[in-house]
Amino acid sequence: MLGLDHGRKHIGLPGQSKRLRAGMFHFRRFTLRDPAVKDDFDGLAKLNDGDFSVANRTEADDIWLVGYQSDRAPGRFYRWDRKAKQGTFLFTTRPKLDGLALAEMKAVGAQDAR
Repeated sequence: MLGLDHGRKHIGLPGQSKRLRAGMFHFRRFTLRDPAVKDDFDGLAKLNDGDFSVANRTEADDIWLVGYQSDRAPGRFYRWDRKAKQGTFLFTTRPKLDGLALAEMKAVGAQDAR
């Protein structure tokens, strides 16, 4: 199947059960395993339209470092405050691309690869 990333990522702090499972089929989709993070992931989905992942967290699990990837913008990182349910923009990975119109990626079928 083209567009399928067979890699899987399980996210959870040491000693915690895994909270979600992520896989990719064109765009990242999450299957939440812990309802305690549902509001966070709903808020993160509204913060930026790219695919996101939690890059790091505090030991208290109250602040997350979240990275977004998109085909239409350079990578962006935010600080997510779980108590306030609010994100703060930190930086972009390629500032020279900010504001430029980037082409959207489109899936290619096997018949198109000939």
